[in-house]
Amino acid sequence: MRLPRRVARGATLSMLVLLSIGGTGRAAGDGATAHDKVSPVLRTAVPSARLVRARADGQRHVYLHLDATRGLDRVALEAAGARIERVSARLGVVQAWIPADRLDTVAALPSVTRITPAVYGVARAGSAQTEGDPILRSDALRELGFDGTGVKVGVVSDGIDSLGLSQATGDSPQVTIIDGQSGSGDEGTATIEIVHDVAPGAAIGFCGGGQDNGVTTVDFVDCANKLVTEFGADVIVDDLGFPAEPYFEDGVVAQTVRQIVGSGVLWVTAAGNDAQKHYQGDYQDSGNPFHAHDFGDGQVAMLVDVPPGGGTAFLEWANPYGAATDVYGVCFTDPTGSSLGTCSDRLLGETVPLAVLDLPCEGPANCTPFLLVGKAAGLARPIEMFFDRAKPRTLATAADSIYGHPCVQGVVSVVAIDAADPGHDTAEAFDSQGPCTIYFPAGEVREKPELAAIDGVTVSGAGGFQSPFHGTSAAAPHVAGIAALLAQAFPGRSEAQLDQAMSQSAIDVGATGFDPVFGSGRVDALAAAQFLDNPPDGTIVAPAATTVIVPGASAVFAGSCSDPDGASGLAAHWDFGAGSGVAPSTALDPGEKFFQVTGTFEVKLTCSDAFGTADPTPATRTIIVGVPPDGTIDQPVADLTIVAGEPVSFAASCTDPDDSGGLTHRWSFGEGSGVPDSSAEDAGAKTFSTPGTFTVTYTCADGGGAADPTPATRVITVDAAPDSTIDAPAADVTIAKGGSVSFAGTCVDSESEGPLTPTWSFGAGSGIANSNVLAPGSVVFPKAGTFTISFACKDRRGIPDPTPATRVVTVTGKNKSSGGGCNVASAGGPGAGATAGLAAAMLALCSWARERRRGARR
Repeated sequence: MRLPRRVARGATLSMLVLLSIGGTGRAAGDGATAHDKVSPVLRTAVPSARLVRARADGQRHVYLHLDATRGLDRVALEAAGARIERVSARLGVVQAWIPADRLDTVAALPSVTRITPAVYGVARAGSAQTEGDPILRSDALRELGFDGTGVKVGVVSDGIDSLGLSQATGDSPQVTIIDGQSGSGDEGTATIEIVHDVAPGAAIGFCGGGQDNGVTTVDFVDCANKLVTEFGADVIVDDLGFPAEPYFEDGVVAQTVRQIVGSGVLWVTAAGNDAQKHYQGDYQDSGNPFHAHDFGDGQVAMLVDVPPGGGTAFLEWANPYGAATDVYGVCFTDPTGSSLGTCSDRLLGETVPLAVLDLPCEGPANCTPFLLVGKAAGLARPIEMFFDRAKPRTLATAADSIYGHPCVQGVVSVVAIDAADPGHDTAEAFDSQGPCTIYFPAGEVREKPELAAIDGVTVSGAGGFQSPFHGTSAAAPHVAGIAALLAQAFPGRSEAQLDQAMSQSAIDVGATGFDPVFGSGRVDALAAAQFLDNPPDGTIVAPAATTVIVPGASAVFAGSCSDPDGASGLAAHWDFGAGSGVAPSTALDPGEKFFQVTGTFEVKLTCSDAFGTADPTPATRTIIVGVPPDGTIDQPVADLTIVAGEPVSFAASCTDPDDSGGLTHRWSFGEGSGVPDSSAEDAGAKTFSTPGTFTVTYTCADGGGAADPTPATRVITVDAAPDSTIDAPAADVTIAKGGSVSFAGTCVDSESEGPLTPTWSFGAGSGIANSNVLAPGSVVFPKAGTFTISFACKDRRGIPDPTPATRVVTVTGKNKSSGGGCNVASAGGPGAGATAGLAAAMLALCSWARERRRGARR
């Protein structure tokens, strides 16, 4: 018996691992360089998944072998780039993840003697494991803990005759068989094995045909519905095609599948193996007596290869199923198409546009009959032919060779790439190709297939089934298993979202973008998970803001990572800025970090989840390392108290010990002052119009962004001056010398900040002393003249009323006696009018008497 592939490869793997761990490489202390300490397989740009597990970000899963005499230096290992998972003191080994570009850095540590790949146990999954598993990276999802648990996968296929043998070898799980319909054959067994290889935790249900016949359309429809209603399938995969179903519209099978997809089930199907067994074209009448179709250049006969045992030709034309109005047929003919043999039957009745011709071949070699397609009645229509166990020798058309339920929108139709293909980018020659051209009930062209997966894979061969297993039937269950893994990993996603994720993340092979050969490309399980995965979010908790420190000082760092999907296994990565000299850290809270190098450094925290999805917007903090400049306010030289509206001049100077250049300046004149900020070193005159107390701040920063940590300040107190009013006398007055005037005033301060000081000035030359009494009362004017009286108040800060109140007092009479002078006072106040009249009369009488005296003297 041939040794199964997986066992043979496993033996090779074991030998390689033993060599890598127990080889004769030099140990620390005997001259080994850092490069010598690292196992060569860890340096491979794209490591083998069987030998080295690697993350998308380049990290390798490794064992660090430690020098027993030095022990474990966790701080040094983490500082060098190792993210430690587990420490085994007994083995002297640290299990860790290390970025590929940090391997030599870690190996250079004196405590590390060797770095080798981590060694994995082999799961007991049976005697055969599909090669498609690592190619499509479904194994990577299982390594993250997803095996399809909780997901139900339904399988519709021919049969599971040898399921017991497959279960005995561990290649198949327990299977729920719907209504005992275990079918006939073992393609169902092989399909189940592949689903189980990919998603070993998924529950599997099976439904096929009867024991003595294949799966009919009735079997299929019944199985499909019962897998949903009785088994509760989340995913259904099938590998069946029905060549008697409509090619130009959706038949009963396609309609059933469309309804099930609409109910929320993800349906995966084999796209078909018919690229070389298909012909399609518009009918062209050759003009011969049989109205034979002209295949091109006058060729009316198609040469067909038929293997021993015979085959079948199926011909359809573009009439509605059940309402055909035209009649076409396919017949045996000679190479010239001039004579006819047996012709086709209308298998499903005259109203169905389907003609079927049996192609006998007794063998032992292939038979090569010629076929003619003729039109018996009606109009020229598009025609399409499929062959079962036969194929055209030269006239096959691969395009549009997908038909039936794989054409349904929302169904994931899968084509195949051979596992042995070196680049896994070449379609199998037999793969059916898209698109699907639909005519009824309305014309449309559906883009198909959806995805490519892997065939040519090892199965147990239970019951003598072929191994390797080839065909789109082998490719489809890989996609179904991947869908089960995704459904477990992202339970809230719909079947449409799972379909989209697999399509949008597929590896583009063939023509750029979507194409009718590969669809969206080769499915990639890990990439699909990353497409569905919402990225984690990282937050820097400490420091809380931009931090300025001097060289040699430290800052404390702490962060948090959260994931909207609730995923576990979140990882943190700190980058402390290019050129900072501070080693990266994978600790969520790396703690105190010392910065020796001057400069401005952007510190980043990036969180990533188990799928390798990283926060697209890492959290950042700016650390400024340098000696900050020192700013001084030169003007004003001290705090000031001014009157509102009075300007103040501001000037400053800034010195930078680092002489880093690029000094910047910022004046802030106090919140609410109404004076705009300034970026000039000498801000110049600024007018403060709003009363209040304002702290003016001057800050300068150097070219590295380091700002003076103790900005210079001045306090500017803006005062509202008091207001003075003279209440008495109410107006200017005229009095005689020696007369008196009564004075009284009022002081008002809008700020009400304390007692006011009044000051009366009775005019220069009046000989009357100033008064600080609010109401000085009656004041005698001993001298004649005109005197301006002023009254002003000062507030508690000594700010006077800038516009003192005034009165003019006119004092009449001579200042020296001339013998008979008249001196009559006239003052304001109540009765001032009458008094003024009396004074005028007395003055006239006095003047008359004075003139009489003067006359007598003459």
